[in-house]
Amino acid sequence: MWTKRFLRLRKAYTEDSKKKLEGVDLIRAMISCAVQNDSPSYSVARFTGESFLLLGGFQLNYRTTFVVMSGIYLFFAFGEYFCVLLTVSKFDSLQKAINENKERDITLTKLTPKNVYQDFSLNPAITTMVFITQFILIFFVVSQRRGMLQHQFI
Repeated sequence: MWTKRFLRLRKAYTEDSKKKLEGVDLIRAMISCAVQNDSPSYSVARFTGESFLLLGGFQLNYRTTFVVMSGIYLFFAFGEYFCVLLTVSKFDSLQKAINENKERDITLTKLTPKNVYQDFSLNPAITTMVFITQFILIFFVVSQRRGMLQHQFI
């Protein structure tokens, strides 16, 4: 699935800019295709694969699996930051990067928040209230589960 995403991106890039993906742009495209969750089928396949690796690996060798999965999760967590750093490293200044994007007539995507934590226009009290409510509910589930486990062993 990652390969299909990368080939589709490479084809769109070469058609739009009439240049090949190479160097920093190639690495950036590869990282972006791996870490972005814009396709539901890709996201489901990726998370399912990670889950099978995690569960199967923990049964075989806990320590090695923990190290490998921590590395994988760090890569996915910081992948977008790596892309930004690669982009900035390509130019002498941020203004040159902005000017090149304007020259290529790249339209920026309008961000639409999908949950309460992404919507910065909300009152901070609402976000805090939702966070506290979720924390309390998770606490109830964990404490109830812990109590059930203690009763089973007694």
